[in-house]
Amino acid sequence: MTTVIMCGAHDAEDTVRKHTFVADLIPDAVLHVFDGAGHFPTLEAPDNVAAKLQGWFQTPLRLT
Repeated sequence: MTTVIMCGAHDAEDTVRKHTFVADLIPDAVLHVFDGAGHFPTLEAPDNVAAKLQGWFQTPLRLT
């Protein structure tokens, strides 16, 4: 299963740059950046986060 990394576009503590760095280290990782959200995208953009998670949950499991 693909690793999903999520962050808020306006997170001053854990920046998009940090999340991009981590995503680049994980093969096949997907980074989702939520506009209008800061450090807590699950609270600041819950519908957008839920939509991304629902899509991820529907992705077929890849056994390697």
